[in-house]
Amino acid sequence: MITKTTHLLLLSFFCIGFSILLPGKSLQTKAALGDTLKPINIIQTLHYTANQANPKIQLQASRGQKFHWSNGATTSSILVEGGVSGGYSVEIEEENGLLWQLSTSVLSIEKLQVNKLSNGQQLAQINSISAVAQVPDCGTVGLGGYFNKICAGTSLTLIASGGDSYLWSNNATTSSITVTPTNGQEFSVKISRTSPTTGEVVCETTRTTGPIQVIPKPVAAITVSNNACSVIGTTLTASGGEAYSWSNGATTASIVTQEAVPYSVTVSNGSGLCSDVESVSLTTNFNPQVNGASSICKGAGAQLTASGGGTYQWNNGAIASRITVLPTSVGTYTYTVTITNGSCSAVKSHTLIVNAAPSAIITGPSAACKNNSFSLSASGGGTYSWSTGQNTSSISVTGIQSTQNYSVTVTGSNGCQSIASKQVEVLAAPTLDGPSNVCSGSPANLVVTGGATYRWSTGETTSSIVAFPTGTSQYSVTVTDANNCIYSLNKTLSVETAPSANINGSNTICSGQSTTLSVFGGANYAWSTGASTASITVNPLQNTTYTVTVSSASGCSNNGSKTIVVNATPIGNITGVSNVCAGQSATLTASGGTSYLWNNNATTASITISPSVTTTYSVSISNTQGCSIVKSQTV
Repeated sequence: MITKTTHLLLLSFFCIGFSILLPGKSLQTKAALGDTLKPINIIQTLHYTANQANPKIQLQASRGQKFHWSNGATTSSILVEGGVSGGYSVEIEEENGLLWQLSTSVLSIEKLQVNKLSNGQQLAQINSISAVAQVPDCGTVGLGGYFNKICAGTSLTLIASGGDSYLWSNNATTSSITVTPTNGQEFSVKISRTSPTTGEVVCETTRTTGPIQVIPKPVAAITVSNNACSVIGTTLTASGGEAYSWSNGATTASIVTQEAVPYSVTVSNGSGLCSDVESVSLTTNFNPQVNGASSICKGAGAQLTASGGGTYQWNNGAIASRITVLPTSVGTYTYTVTITNGSCSAVKSHTLIVNAAPSAIITGPSAACKNNSFSLSASGGGTYSWSTGQNTSSISVTGIQSTQNYSVTVTGSNGCQSIASKQVEVLAAPTLDGPSNVCSGSPANLVVTGGATYRWSTGETTSSIVAFPTGTSQYSVTVTDANNCIYSLNKTLSVETAPSANINGSNTICSGQSTTLSVFGGANYAWSTGASTASITVNPLQNTTYTVTVSSASGCSNNGSKTIVVNATPIGNITGVSNVCAGQSATLTASGGTSYLWNNNATTASITISPSVTTTYSVSISNTQGCSIVKSQTV
């Protein structure tokens, strides 16, 4: 049973005076070939214009570079009548030479109506157009993926498309096969389509590649005719092919080397389809060379070393393999050396460029005020490296305290360096002199040395002032010196209270007695007696005034004095018997005082005694000043 497949495109429109290209339904074969290669398709499209009585079918190849249709056309697409018996075939060649064969049946076109409008104008009105596949419907089938000529050993992936089943000449049944052809071998495939409902074969087509020519791959070879003394000038001859392409651009079979580098050649056959590559590295026992620096800075030397010979003769007369040159001027110098090794001899040269060193200069002040800021700038080069660690052309210095030396290394674009240095002197700053401590009530003399003008916090404008602080005080002065440097100087004065000079001790003593005088709170003492201790012991014979100067550690002092009154000792006496009979009583009487104290605790001037044994009686006789004397009598 043959199933009829109808592809229908409906389009209704009203249009007068221009052509319309109608899109159509295409019959395309979708054969999966992987990600690297996809088959070419023929796309069929219904093609119609408004005044065209007979629509056409457009056959369009999906890609390719060269086309040869069975109707003789060589374009990528052709317009054909619908329902052409036998269909059309096309041979397609892609840009890389890959070949494809495709054939397709052509859709039939049915049912075209032309109506007129009421005003008599004719309007092409397409009520419906049917693009109908022929029976049997073979669709688009093809074979591709091959070349007419290949290089020996080349593998091809042959691709069949448009069928439901495939049978290759090597009995493979997949849509594609990979083969490595031999010369003259050809491959064919039978492409079959079956009914989707009955499974019966409705169309069979056989496609063949035709004989594939396999061209032998050339084998490249290089013959070397060595120059015993140099790789330069050696003849290299390539063989194995008909065309040659050397790595130095030459296209002849033989070349003469101009450089001591490896050489390679691509050898191709006449068709240019197959090629082989061979390379060669040349060596020789005589390899004269001269090495050394290519550039130096003026004032530096360079060492040049020749090698590869037995003897050496330089153009400056030296005969050693290694020489040191010391060019004195900026410029380009060429040094040559004749290197000899047996029968081989070569002259080698070395070019040495002597570059000028940059002119390094530092600009900026030579002197600065203490603690001030300033800038130094370097010039003459491309890069800068300062002794401060900075890498800019200019640097800023802040808070300088003492005279400093600054240096910069200037590097030019040629790599040469120069060093410049500059000393910045720190100008002597004025000083504010005076004590830090004063004694309470004492003045302090504050003096500025090294200034030109002055402005004190007290309002004074002289170089010195006398301050009378009553407590801890700060005095400041703005000083401008002869270099127009401005300084702010400060002095803090602490006020110290003088130590106490109060003398502790008795104000009165009795004649013949001594007493201790003491002072406290000082660091140093100076008594009128010449003593320098905090305490002294005195025994004046008469009323005496003692003075002391008490000093603190910082030098503050105070004076103290004490007068000692010396009172007379009373002249006392005891009167009375010195002998009594046992059992008798007697009276002893003390005199010369105002108060009395006997050793029997009696306090009267006279006492009555009745001793039973010899007894000594004593009495302390005191006057009104508190002075006393002790008298005694034995009875």
